[in-house]
Amino acid sequence: MFISFQDLEVEIDIPLETLLMAAGTLVEWHLGIISETISKHNVYVVSPTADIAVGSPLYFEFEKFSGNVRDRRWSLPGLLLQFSAPQTLEKHRTALGGSAVLVMEFIACLIWLIRIGLVIQLKTYIHLSLFDYSEQEQAAVLKEKYGSRSDFHRFLKLTKYFDGKHHVEDIMWRENCTREELFRIIDSYSDVLTTCVHE
Repeated sequence: MFISFQDLEVEIDIPLETLLMAAGTLVEWHLGIISETISKHNVYVVSPTADIAVGSPLYFEFEKFSGNVRDRRWSLPGLLLQFSAPQTLEKHRTALGGSAVLVMEFIACLIWLIRIGLVIQLKTYIHLSLFDYSEQEQAAVLKEKYGSRSDFHRFLKLTKYFDGKHHVEDIMWRENCTREELFRIIDSYSDVLTTCVHE
């Protein structure tokens, strides 16, 4: 079952902080997962720990699940092949053509794969590439090189997240900025920023 924390807070009348603590406990005990909203920018790949051996009970479970799919039978190996290389959901959607039914079935299959743990989401992390400088030296180098740019203060505000520990969606949420705004900054300062994609 997929539901947002905000909707759950309203539905069962439990404070959000309590819900988040309970969710964290369920994840720690491997009794639940927390997934970000599925969007066209998300990238999913087959989990390295996925049990995809022929004869796995997951094949039978998938056959039961896919029996509800109307227009096209998806096979588990064929579906996992779609996620063997990282690409955005937008690219998957484009490959399906213009059929809204196929796209909805594909998303339903993706949700099943996430719930079962056969695919994982890859996220983009950003690193400030001034490795051998102290924090004060970094600020001085950045100010000298970029201080005259109109977006420099916004860039400086974001540098606290460019430690490789915050993914793009986390930065967007914390700083209330759009993907386009964040990537404009990343592109503008690409000579001192490095991006990497991982779980």
